[in-house]
Amino acid sequence: MARDTTKVAEWVLEKYEKLSSGRKNYETLCQDVTEYFAPNRDDFIQKQPIGANRLKRVYHPIGVECVEKAAADLYGLLTDPSGNWFEYAFDSLQYQMSPSMIVWLRRQSEVVFEKMYASRARAAEAIARTYYDDLTYGTSILYISWNRRDNCPLYQNLRLSECFFSEDEAGRPDTLIRLFEMDVKSIKRIYPAAVLPDNIKKEIEKNETSKKHEIIHAVFPNDEYSQSLSKKPFVSMIMLKEDKTVLEVSGYDEFPFAITRWETAPGEVWGRSRAMTALPDVKSLQLMTKEMLESAQLANRPMMFFKSEEQKLSVPVIRPGGYGVYEEEPPVPFNAGNNYRAALEVIQNIEERVRHEFALYKINDLQGTHRTREEILQRILEGTRLLGPIAGRQMAEKLDVILLRTFNLCVRHGAIEPPPEDVPFFDLKVVYNSPIAKMMKFERASRYEQAFGSMAPFLQVNPQAIDNLDTDAVLREIAQIFGVPELLKPYEEVIQQRQIAAQQAAQAQNVQDAGNALTLQNMQNQVLQGGGNG
Repeated sequence: MARDTTKVAEWVLEKYEKLSSGRKNYETLCQDVTEYFAPNRDDFIQKQPIGANRLKRVYHPIGVECVEKAAADLYGLLTDPSGNWFEYAFDSLQYQMSPSMIVWLRRQSEVVFEKMYASRARAAEAIARTYYDDLTYGTSILYISWNRRDNCPLYQNLRLSECFFSEDEAGRPDTLIRLFEMDVKSIKRIYPAAVLPDNIKKEIEKNETSKKHEIIHAVFPNDEYSQSLSKKPFVSMIMLKEDKTVLEVSGYDEFPFAITRWETAPGEVWGRSRAMTALPDVKSLQLMTKEMLESAQLANRPMMFFKSEEQKLSVPVIRPGGYGVYEEEPPVPFNAGNNYRAALEVIQNIEERVRHEFALYKINDLQGTHRTREEILQRILEGTRLLGPIAGRQMAEKLDVILLRTFNLCVRHGAIEPPPEDVPFFDLKVVYNSPIAKMMKFERASRYEQAFGSMAPFLQVNPQAIDNLDTDAVLREIAQIFGVPELLKPYEEVIQQRQIAAQQAAQAQNVQDAGNALTLQNMQNQVLQGGGNG
């Protein structure tokens, strides 16, 4: 076993060197993007010391502002924590589930939501940070594990400069190697059973526990190298880089990282971002803003021309409230002849282009005038269609992975109640109730409204034509779209109520028919009696 572990450690180090060497160009691009769009996020090439000024190259903060606003928009549209923005369902059983099963699934969705947004889980902070990385670098990595001390999930947004990953044949990330630093104190506490090298033992003896060492954490499919290390689908190995000392070997039941790409270029695994697209404009804007500031300073405090050095020395330095004397001609200020208006127009045009690049969801031309309900709905639907591809990728690569991994962790640690029926958990899927998911569903509800509006004149002519429509299905679908399925009664109860109502109506009709028959009989008897007397 020790021999296998040593060989795997060597293989992991070789794979790390291969992945890191193939990312040099991307790191250069990310360093540029960092300096102009997210100076406080990460360091790829130039490591900034603690407390350093990270805004040295920023004269116009439009890049930082656009990333922050767009990230906040994504967070609010996709994962607004003010309400439960997701629920679970089963693919193969969604139309055959019993009422008790529906109630159970809804309750477990609430349990997972509560676990995710516990203060110790840090889901809100970690997920919000991934949107910054998506917009800035085109890639984000979220690590989902279990916090045993607090009995809840733990979410960590990993620094991209530390991580290297590769894909399987289907284009899905399945291998990740992370290089990070950890101090001796943490190594001793987290890996108490590990056989530490002599240099770390000496540091512990000398109480030099603040010294840091490079750690490699590798997660890869079990069948990629050797199946002898773990029986689980994914192997996890943590080792010291300097001497390949293995600290821990374990496994995962599913890939524990949610790796999201904004969009990818052909042949690349790392994503491309909106910030990379806007980078030339933002660089130009920094240069023009710097020149505008210098021009404004030159206009306010111009260079002075003197006829001679003696005249320069005789004139006092110009300052507010000061005065000077001259004998022949006064000093002449330098007029640079700058066209500030033209420069300002160019800057404003560049600003508009950058803001347009980050305008993920925007309803245009709705300011200052009154609009009809139909027009506003149409604009909302147009914005939703534009955001649809972005939301689809975020849901597929990030949110699905997070929620399914979290559900499985809760099952393994006893946080999920046993289901009332025997169901296959591998058929589990996520149904989203976020604002963007609801807006996407509203389009379908709008189509229903338009269809019924078009049918109304024909139904007035022939009311029996309504029998062509499954109105029960439409009503239940609209309730699902607007997120109020709890208002619906179980369909079996509706059928039962209709049967009871039909029986009661039949009984009432029978009573009425019997009463009518009795009245008719009485009238006939009266007629016969009257005829006999005549």
